[in-house]
Amino acid sequence: MKFRHKSALMMFILGSFVILLLTVTYYFFSRNSAIEHAQNTDINLAKDSAHEINQLLMEKGRVAVTITTAPVLTSALMASNSELANLDDAERHERIDELNAQWMAAGSVADPVVRSALENPVADYLRAQQAAIPGEYGELFVTDRYGVLVAATGKLTTLAHAHKYWWRAGYHEGEGRIFFDDRGYDTSVEGYVLGVVVPVRQGAEIIGMLKCNLNISEALTTAISSPDRNQIDDIKIVRTGGLVVLEEGTEPLSTSIPGTLVDEINTWLSGSLLIRGDGGEELYVYAPVSITRGSDKYAFGGSPTSIDHTRGNADEGWYIIGSVPMAQVTEATRRTVRLLIIVGISFALVMALVALLAGRALAQPITALTEQSLKIGIGNFDAEVDIQSKDELGNLAESFNIMVHNLRETMISRDLLIAEAAEREQAERDLLINNQRWKQAQTVAKIGNWEFSPRTNTFWGSEEAFRIYGIELDPEKNPDQLLPIELVETCIPERERVHQALVDLIQKNKPYNLEYDVIRTINDIRITVNSIAERVTAEDGTLVRISGTIQDITARRQERHRREDLQAQLNQAQKMESVGRLAGGIAHDFNNMLGVILGHTEMALGQVNPDEPLFEGLLEIQSAATRSKDLTQQMLAFARKQTITPLVLDLNETVENMLKMLRRLIGEDIHLAWLPGSGVWPVKLDPSQIDQLLANLCVNARDAIEGVGKVIIETENITFDQ
Repeated sequence: MKFRHKSALMMFILGSFVILLLTVTYYFFSRNSAIEHAQNTDINLAKDSAHEINQLLMEKGRVAVTITTAPVLTSALMASNSELANLDDAERHERIDELNAQWMAAGSVADPVVRSALENPVADYLRAQQAAIPGEYGELFVTDRYGVLVAATGKLTTLAHAHKYWWRAGYHEGEGRIFFDDRGYDTSVEGYVLGVVVPVRQGAEIIGMLKCNLNISEALTTAISSPDRNQIDDIKIVRTGGLVVLEEGTEPLSTSIPGTLVDEINTWLSGSLLIRGDGGEELYVYAPVSITRGSDKYAFGGSPTSIDHTRGNADEGWYIIGSVPMAQVTEATRRTVRLLIIVGISFALVMALVALLAGRALAQPITALTEQSLKIGIGNFDAEVDIQSKDELGNLAESFNIMVHNLRETMISRDLLIAEAAEREQAERDLLINNQRWKQAQTVAKIGNWEFSPRTNTFWGSEEAFRIYGIELDPEKNPDQLLPIELVETCIPERERVHQALVDLIQKNKPYNLEYDVIRTINDIRITVNSIAERVTAEDGTLVRISGTIQDITARRQERHRREDLQAQLNQAQKMESVGRLAGGIAHDFNNMLGVILGHTEMALGQVNPDEPLFEGLLEIQSAATRSKDLTQQMLAFARKQTITPLVLDLNETVENMLKMLRRLIGEDIHLAWLPGSGVWPVKLDPSQIDQLLANLCVNARDAIEGVGKVIIETENITFDQ
């Protein structure tokens, strides 16, 4: 192996090892940084979502408090309280139990007991609140300070409510606070419902309780799906027990989070956790919804089960939990590593190439001097040595070149100079002719070439390219034939698709070979073009421009469609010809067999007494064989393009002759009813066609009937206007 080859190989191995070491170091450092950044960013996003939920729930509570300030509501509650306040505790409990029993025994909303709560000014006021914000509220109802229902928007299960967990939580031993009832799945609305319980106050005294069942799923989804949180792959609201309250695309309360994450969220702190599952490692971030932890002003909770709901809250709070696949977190790092590997290998190859060239450079001067000296010896005075070094070899090469130059100058004559000038003139003429031929070839082929500069966002096109687009340029105003790319794309109906393909070629080096329509600017004529382009890069790989061609293929596409239509017609004709030949062959053979059947039937009829039962059966065989022969004649007529033989027929008589055969054809379980019309007009038709039509209809009817059925054949005269 030569020295220059060895040095090149060593440089490549050394460069590859260094690049590999740097890449591995960068990967682990960058991966840890990406995870730390994702943790900090996503935790903040989870906190933002938790804050949004806090604000949403407090807003719902404030709205409910506002509802309780209506005079019509407080007046009704004071009146209800006064009726029960005059009784002692035992009498009051007995009265409430009696009212509750009457309510539960009521069969419908028409019952006077129920109507008294559903049809009063307070109930009307609550329904007005429902109508003011459509879809916001489910049930709205009010109880007095003893838990007795005063008004509601719909019939409830019970009249008494003071014993229920939500009433006691909102009453809070007389101090009162807003209670959010995480009811879970409400059977009355068949969906997830969150209740808001608000004490109704008269001054500092609690005179009743208002409960609003909110259809809050949509509002919660909006709160956690803000566009600035799209970098979290999956975000959800979760109870501290692990049950998922809300997740986009999933039924509420139907899924749970991993058990290891449940242990983390019971601390009421924000944080993150890496969990490896079947789908790979995922980064989970979590933040508590602080209002659900409870306070003197707010309470949150529920009951796992009740009369009208399931999967309720068991003294749990809410957390916002988001998850991002680790593959997504480290995607940028992995892309950078791939790029570093490619760049590193390229750099190692460049180093090897440099070493190879350096080795060659050390031996090249002496070799060059030897080769050029031999050329001078045979009379080639154009030989020169290109050595730029400042050492002894450089001085020798310089002296050698001066000698060769002096020898060449003495040998050059006037004739050679004239010949050189003539060659240059001929080259210019050839260049002009070739340019004209090139333009003519583009015109004949309807193909032009174009270039696009991403740096200046300008489009250059040949004359034929602008003619295809129907764009006229003023040579004086635009001698460089440059236009903004947006101006050229205005004549392309599918400009978005074409422009995206150009962007993909620039950014991703995707192949650019498109067929699209162009509406020529000059005359609004729609044509079809095919455009092909590729990247033109500098030696360092930097994109310089996009170079492409565009060709008018309108006529070619029309001709292609015409050939496809003709080919389809030819294929269909060949199929029909094959079917006709097959039908003709089968009909011919079947007709021969029918001839044998008819012959033997006639012979048997001559030997059987007409009074015998067999005689009638033979007549049926003869009739069926004759009709079958007529059918084969139709098949032969189709196959050989022969005409059929229509006759003037009595339709009733023709059908009656077919009845026995049709009854046997459809079987004993199906009754065939024959209803001939009176005065039916005669028809002109081939008899075998009638037989075939009736047989096909009856067979189809038989196949459609399961078990016992009935088929009716009826004739009558009908006149059609058109």
